Amino acid sequence: MKHITLTGTITSIILVLLSIGLIADQQVIIDCDRARDAYDFILKSDTIYHFCEPCGDPAPKKDVVQAISFSGRGGSCSIKVNGKDVDLAYVFVKSEGAWKNLAHLMGLQAMGVSPVLDESRIPVDQDAKKAKEESDLPYLSLLEKEFVDECNLARTNPGEYAKILGEMRKYYNGRYMEVPGRHRLRTNEGVPALDEAVRFLEAASPLPPLEPSKGMSAAAREHVSDTGPRGALGHSGSDGSSPMVRLNRHGRWQNTAGENISYGKGVAREILVQLIVDDGVPGRGHRRNIFNPAFRRIGVAYGPHKQYGHMCVQTFAGAYQEK
Repeated sequence: MKHITLTGTITSIILVLLSIGLIADQQVIIDCDRARDAYDFILKSDTIYHFCEPCGDPAPKKDVVQAISFSGRGGSCSIKVNGKDVDLAYVFVKSEGAWKNLAHLMGLQAMGVSPVLDESRIPVDQDAKKAKEESDLPYLSLLEKEFVDECNLARTNPGEYAKILGEMRKYYNGRYMEVPGRHRLRTNEGVPALDEAVRFLEAASPLPPLEPSKGMSAAAREHVSDTGPRGALGHSGSDGSSPMVRLNRHGRWQNTAGENISYGKGVAREILVQLIVDDGVPGRGHRRNIFNPAFRRIGVAYGPHKQYGHMCVQTFAGAYQEK
């Protein structure tokens, strides 16, 4: 029986300082009291949208708030959000059921900007859509089924997956990982962890695919529903339950069992790569679970997490008797 420790791949976001003072529409510098109010609005938001229609932006761009800080005093203050410069005139936050312009909420004059975002202009979030739509297995969403398929690609053809990881090397700059369209991340080990994972995959022998399980997925979903809304971390449930106890609530695990948890990723391939590289995790426990030849069954559940935006729980077993 194996219970791998909490994922160590919660990486730090490196943030870029805004210009001196907060500027709405490049005209009005606001004082620190109003900057603090703007900070409070963003702090309470899971998601914000950036949209500069006067600049010619074709559509609003979604940004999951993963890290935010406030600094300064008097008339010189700054807010840091996910490493990006934020002009209050072009930020929209959810307020009273609508996406409202942050500058307008602060009582500032933001010229050429609507006080409320027309939601019909917001593009469909394909990743979020996959997380809600059913796959050909009714107990797994499209994203969850994609993760199973991705995991089985890595298990059955590790040499091919080594090439996928190798392509990511170009995004590393020292300990920073800069994937276009994603947040700039500070890793614990940098590119050596990626290179070590590639070597592991190149030397690995193919393994049988994992068979998805309804009961094991229910056990994983139970943990997502329990810990996600609270922003809790780790493998223990609020009732003190272990992964093995939760598995036995929905069936009966046999021979061996384990659990992985990933935080902060919302795309199946990114979740699996995070777990295979296992940056900062001594012993690469999550990778060992994925490539454990004794594991033949898998359960997957994906959902929101209060602190890190997303979480994905995977349960593993040598065999499983469904209820």
